[in-house]
Amino acid sequence: MIILGWTLTWLAWNMFAPAGARFDPAPAFVLWLFISNLIQILLLPLVMIGQNLQGRHSELRAESDFEINQKSEVEIETVLQHLEIQATMLTRQGKMIAEVLRRLPEPVLPSTPCELQQSSAAGPCVPSPGGEDRSTSWGRAAPVAPNLHSRYDRSIRVTHFPQLPPRRDGKTALSG
Repeated sequence: MIILGWTLTWLAWNMFAPAGARFDPAPAFVLWLFISNLIQILLLPLVMIGQNLQGRHSELRAESDFEINQKSEVEIETVLQHLEIQATMLTRQGKMIAEVLRRLPEPVLPSTPCELQQSSAAGPCVPSPGGEDRSTSWGRAAPVAPNLHSRYDRSIRVTHFPQLPPRRDGKTALSG
């Protein structure tokens, strides 16, 4: 901005000032060109030094980015290896669970909650006002909600756990 202001002032003075006050003739502006070239020669090394400093800084930044990228690559490879191991383990566990489930006998589920209660010998079955049985598997009468559907009621209370095979010492797994 300083050089632009100086140049505009110089040129305007030497073009529009009174003829006796002009010190640099208008068509050539020789003195102005000489001074401008001196300024450029003096500023050129400063510009080159600044560019070299910027180049060094950008090289250091690029090296730092490269090191960070290498470390990130190693971490990502480690995470991917862990994920592959976990996927292998999950696949193996899924196969083991499928094999265990295949070996289990088919459960015989009671069709109504009363059958479940009678199989556990917990007491009399209490029918609901709508004719459906709403007793619990513990032998107590469950509270009757007017909007409760029997399908929902059965899906919560009817569960069946198959008998586990006896251990080698003759006890069942749950008896200790």
